[in-house]
Amino acid sequence: MTETLPIAQARSQFGALVRRAALGRERTVITDHGEPAAMIVAIADIEDLEDALAVAQYEARKARGEDTYVSHDEARRRLGFDT
Repeated sequence: MTETLPIAQARSQFGALVRRAALGRERTVITDHGEPAAMIVAIADIEDLEDALAVAQYEARKARGEDTYVSHDEARRRLGFDT
């Protein structure tokens, strides 16, 4: 669920809005003079988006042949774990 509130109203409810985002993963759009200016979002939502972006970027690099693969065994050898 996404709620939209003017900045003055959001200011008076800030603690509750943060808790709703953190615990219920609810989003709140904050408007300034009627225009969307910011959003209160759970950290978990942002982390999920960052993870998805990293995977998409990796897949795009791999599709373009720009990403080189290093096997687990090769990584261990390079790090000096297999002597």
